[in-house]
Amino acid sequence: MTRLRRSLRNLARTALSSLILASLLALSGCSSSIQPTYNKEDIAQAVRDICKKEYNLEARTKLVGQTLWIYLPFEDVLQPAKEPKKSIVKFKITGNKHAFAGKVLESEYSIENIPEREESNALELSKEVSKANNAVLRVLFRLLSSVREYKENKVRFIYLVTADIKNGFLIKETLYSLDIKKVFYNLISSGEFQHRIIQDTQISPEIIGDKEGILIDYKDVSWEEFLAGQIRHRIQLKFEKPEVDRKADIDREIVKIIAYTFKIYDFKDFDSAELFNTQSKKKIVMSRRAILEESY
Repeated sequence: MTRLRRSLRNLARTALSSLILASLLALSGCSSSIQPTYNKEDIAQAVRDICKKEYNLEARTKLVGQTLWIYLPFEDVLQPAKEPKKSIVKFKITGNKHAFAGKVLESEYSIENIPEREESNALELSKEVSKANNAVLRVLFRLLSSVREYKENKVRFIYLVTADIKNGFLIKETLYSLDIKKVFYNLISSGEFQHRIIQDTQISPEIIGDKEGILIDYKDVSWEEFLAGQIRHRIQLKFEKPEVDRKADIDREIVKIIAYTFKIYDFKDFDSAELFNTQSKKKIVMSRRAILEESY
């Protein structure tokens, strides 16, 4: 179980960059002038139908508000890595919580600078799961470009759940639909797209044998939940990969992540951000203007 938890934690470091690149290369020759042919209400069924017809993949789907859920059940999601991926660990994250309280972003974090060590992940996604995720991404690229959208009547978020119904754990990924279009049209890089996919892993013994996704708590994802989740995910990537020098000013890096996340999504519906570093006991309060004018 300890090995499984460690492998799930490390999945964020070795996320789907190669998978994303494979999908983009496979679709690079497609026409960019796709005409709208689906209504929003039809997209869940369309994903199921295309996954089954073209990839023999049993995807369970559900549209809740503006969030499209896709549930993929497998046995043995992970397999031994042919070449275990090694990474250098410089920081230890012991706290990383972010949520909105009304119009205020409340961020609480604890990140320790630790002696540098090498860590190896002996497990990776199985070939079957990699192929399935690849197929789903390709289907989404196609369908999201051909859905009729009217103001707020559109698919906003994709919530992809890869479930290991034999060993009892979930890999959950939240994607913004416009980001999928942007990476397809080369408006953002595959690396930036990887950072925009919120990835969570969860030990869930209760889903063992759940082929239909009955036990999943389906809900509509809000902008506030998405942004808070992406801030947390970006912090995890920045300090676990790591993407910064061990001498970096941790508070400064957190502020830059918050400012960058709000900026790329043009999010201004907040009043302030309150940051609390539980490691140093330092508290930072920044107004909306200060956040939006922050350089990164």
